[in-house]
Amino acid sequence: MSHSEEDDCYIEEEENKYDNDKTTDGKVEAAVLSANNFLNQQFVNYEEAYECYVRYAKCVGFGVRKRDAAADSTGNYVRHKFVCNRAGVREKKCYATTSKIRKQKPETRTNCNAMLSIYLDKSCSMWKVRKIVEDHNHPLIPFKLVHQIPNHRTISDADKAQVDSMHRHGLPPSKIMGLNDGQAGGYEFAGFTKKDLDNYIERNLRSKIIEGDVNATLTYLHGKAEDEPMMIVRHSLTDDDKLEH
Repeated sequence: MSHSEEDDCYIEEEENKYDNDKTTDGKVEAAVLSANNFLNQQFVNYEEAYECYVRYAKCVGFGVRKRDAAADSTGNYVRHKFVCNRAGVREKKCYATTSKIRKQKPETRTNCNAMLSIYLDKSCSMWKVRKIVEDHNHPLIPFKLVHQIPNHRTISDADKAQVDSMHRHGLPPSKIMGLNDGQAGGYEFAGFTKKDLDNYIERNLRSKIIEGDVNATLTYLHGKAEDEPMMIVRHSLTDDDKLEH
């Protein structure tokens, strides 16, 4: 997130009036919304409401989890609740374990009640806010560290392209992460962590291995079909050249 975007998160409330003209591609800009502003908003679908609440949470300093959802008699969702990532408490059985194989993770749940509840108004087919709770029972995360919260971490397309290029040239993940932190102006400004980078590289590697196995199998089967007149091999690909049938 750029410095100007950081400034947008701290606009004074009296300047924070929602203007229908101040949208991006029809979506509400969370950076110019206070919690009270959410009460007046409507969303095309619940995913849009979730994304908006996540952007608001990033500005304020907490993470978001999807929690309760309810459907009508036809199976369509009509209610959703998004909560603070520190909502709820750890189950008691987790404290009773005596296993020494795996060390318990630090306690992070504080039974925080901050949340956003939305419902589907069937009269207009729009999602509206039923209730929002703004108060947290724990310290909020400083803005320079908020990207460490899982659902605020992301590797942009530009970063992915750079990571792919450096990895092809043999740079280890630790070096790639160091270069990324340097370009971002420091670890606190990087949009992702070393673990996110490792996971991205591993997923790419698995994908290449799977695609290689598929190509080898197809080559083998088509070769067999040429030698066996009674054998027929056919396959189809998706729009992005993945094996479909």
